[in-house]
Parts: sequence; structure tokens; C-alpha cells
Amino acid sequence: MCAVTVNEMKKIERISEEMGVSREKLMENAGKQIAKCVKRFFPSKQKILVVAGKGNNGGDGLVAARYLKRFGKNVKVIVSEKPEKKSLGFRQMQRLKGVEIEVYNKKAFRKALKETDLIIDAIIGYGLKGEPKGKAAEMIKEINNSGKPVLSVDVPSGLNADTGKPGNPCIKADATVTLGFLKTGFKSSQAKKFTGTVYTADIGIPDELKIIYSDIETDFFSTPLSFFMGCVAEVIALFGYFIILPLALRLYAGVELYMIIYIFLWIVAYLGLVVGISVYYYFLPRKSIERVLSS
Repeated sequence: MCAVTVNEMKKIERISEEMGVSREKLMENAGKQIAKCVKRFFPSKQKILVVAGKGNNGGDGLVAARYLKRFGKNVKVIVSEKPEKKSLGFRQMQRLKGVEIEVYNKKAFRKALKETDLIIDAIIGYGLKGEPKGKAAEMIKEINNSGKPVLSVDVPSGLNADTGKPGNPCIKADATVTLGFLKTGFKSSQAKKFTGTVYTADIGIPDELKIIYSDIETDFFSTPLSFFMGCVAEVIALFGYFIILPLALRLYAGVELYMIIYIFLWIVAYLGLVVGISVYYYFLPRKSIERVLSS
């Protein structure tokens, strides 16, 4: 599974926009997938508190709130501050109908945390520089102290998406829906303590970009030992299949029979390879660190 840096993700979003997929469309898709994740992996949670910052990460959370309302959830939104009128976040707030929205106040925030079943952390995204400060830092601390389950949007607020180094403070999420691609920082051992289970959501990035970035590297971080053991066993089996068996046949059978059997073995191997690849890509589950929410 490919992982991208912050700069690469910014570039992907910029090129996507140039290819006709606007940032607003990416935000819409992201919010929808976040809501789907809640519906699928937290089905028993009815009271949802969306905690949104002022940036695009907060906008993703606001879109998620709209879809969660459609899915029949009891949704409440608390924003760190009112978004600027020209921002995408402001537009998303205007579209929220029938959802209670409050601006952060410590006393009211603590009350909301006690009453909720699940917190959606959409305070700070991958663009964090330095440590969380001000209201964002206060909100992160209160969420961690609440003891309630947390689903983070893209990156747990306070986590460096490139290095995986947690800030002070940093959200300790039960799960994270990372958008588009896994972030490089998630591969560090310390990041796993803060991301929880990681799900990768398809947000509508053009296929051309997915192809370019999909196979940049091999993800040995989550590849089990059984995979490598299987590779060794397969090499041994192929050696016996194509070398030992044909030699034995040549010793105990005529040349014509040997050639017929040898060609037959290659045809069977080719068909097996085609079927094997099809099974891998269409039927077998993906690596444990990624669950693509494209349905």
C-alpha cells in the first residue's frame, strides 16, 4: 500500500482540481465516506459529536455530520470557531439542516462529551505545523480525558502526518479514516498508538493519479511473516514442477512424450497464474492496515 507525504498529498489535490475534481467535491466525498465508516464500523453508536476545526479537515467533518443525519444518527457539531464566510467550511455549515451547531465553550463542550456515544475528531488535518495551540489544544485534551471512542478524520489531531510524531497534545483515536492515501507517518510504531485502526477512504481522486501513486513502494510494515513463508514454498514448488518433474519424465519417457507433457505443464501454469491474479485482486481481503470504503 502506497503512503504519501504531506507535500505529495497537496500536489495530488492540486492536480485533481486541475483535472476537474474540485476541492469541494473531494470534501463532499470525504465527508460521505467518513459517515459510511461510522455506519459500518460503529453501527451501535447513535449520538455522534462532530468536533470541527476551522480548516478543510473541519469541513470534512461538517459534511460527515450532514450524511450522518441522513443515516438517522443524532448528530451535534461543535466548531472551534466560526469559519470565514468565503471558506468551504462556511458553505458546508450553511448546508447543515436539523443539526445543532455550537461554537466551542469549555463547560458546554464537557457536557456534550459526556452525552455522546462517539466523537469525530475533525479539528486539525495533515497541515499541522508545530504543536496544537489555543482552543484546538484545549479540545484535544478534553476529548482524550472524556474516555469516549474517537474516530479521527484523515489524521489524529496533533499527529505529524510525515513523521508520525505526536504533538503535545495529540488525539488518541480508536480509529482513523485517512483520505485518499495512507500517510507516511502512520508507518512509525509510535503513530499506531494514536491512529488506532486505520481505514483508507476513496475520495474520488482521478484514476490516473491513483495509478501513479499506488505502487511507489511495498508496504512491509503490515506484511505478515506467512506471506514470505508462502513465497519460499512457492519457489520450491515451481522448481520441482518445471525442473525436477520434466527431467524425470525425460529419463523414463520418450522425447515426444516429454515435449507434450512439458508444454501441457506450461499451459496449466499460465492458466493458474491468470486465475491466481484474478483471485488476489477481486476476492482476497486487503492488508489489515487498509480497508477501502468505496462501496
